Amino acid sequence: MSNTKIWYISILIIVLGLCMYFFGGVIALFAFAAVIAYVLNPLVDNIETKRKIRRGFVVAFVMIAMVVLLGVFFVILMPIIYEQLRSLSDSIPAYTQNITAQIQSIEAYVKSVVPQYIYDSIVTGLSTTNFGIPISLDWIFKIPEMLLNGVLAMVLITYFLLDGRKLITGAVKLFSSKNQEIVERVLNNSDKIVWQYLKVKFIISLVTAIVSGIGFAIFGIKYALLLAVLTFVLNFIPYFGSIIAGVFAVLVALATIGWPGCLWVAIFILVVQQIEGNIITPKFQGESIGLHPVIVLFALLASSAVWGPLGMFIAVPLAGIAKVFFYEFQLIYKKLD
Repeated sequence: MSNTKIWYISILIIVLGLCMYFFGGVIALFAFAAVIAYVLNPLVDNIETKRKIRRGFVVAFVMIAMVVLLGVFFVILMPIIYEQLRSLSDSIPAYTQNITAQIQSIEAYVKSVVPQYIYDSIVTGLSTTNFGIPISLDWIFKIPEMLLNGVLAMVLITYFLLDGRKLITGAVKLFSSKNQEIVERVLNNSDKIVWQYLKVKFIISLVTAIVSGIGFAIFGIKYALLLAVLTFVLNFIPYFGSIIAGVFAVLVALATIGWPGCLWVAIFILVVQQIEGNIITPKFQGESIGLHPVIVLFALLASSAVWGPLGMFIAVPLAGIAKVFFYEFQLIYKKLD
């Protein structure tokens, strides 16, 4: 590689870094809108092709439908979720005392059935555990900013749905004719991997959340809907997400229905997670990403270190895209060898 190209690449990396530092919020908003448009684009293409309707009308219809669905969510479900979240936040001190009482009851039972040295080890572990669950509602004061960003995101989504193809085509044309074929192949393979993963993951997460929510309601847990939503969201994080959601549900069950019911809830969660993780996900997701679990874990930890907890939600798709780039690099290297 020539010195000139090295200088160009170095300057490009510095400029991108400065843009991320000074305009991180704006870039995040554009990225969010691009992701939503990417998810909605197959629906728009399908309606446009099958119904022979101009793309502008299809985009308008899809955006109106999305606004209506969001409105239904905020009018019907959001007040319930907010009320459960507020109630949980207000009840944390009482629930902490309740959990402590339940632990004391468990300790008394365990002490009566296990040897003394094992009992001492369990008590030592429990005494160092903090069961406080801090929940901050400071985001309520940012509602005006959130609404403005929501409107801007809707505008950006509309433009991306209308002219997304032109933007991608224009970006591909920036490369030399010799490299355009490689770029298009990378984009197509990345699109196939990411879309298949998101589609299957969404369906599996939704089914898992519905089953979990019904189970929580049957067991009489007070915050069944909130826990179901948490299960749906965290299920997008491989390995860790379901564990976090399960532990949170068990703690809420321990605080609200006592430890005998909490034990049944834990068994129910374990059964659901085993069926989802060992039967449903392998059957329907299969080799959509084709990454070894060690690679997935590395991607999760690396993304979390770079982008925080939100990075864990995009770790697997990014790892899939990295796999596509690595495969193309191998092909180029073999041709040069």
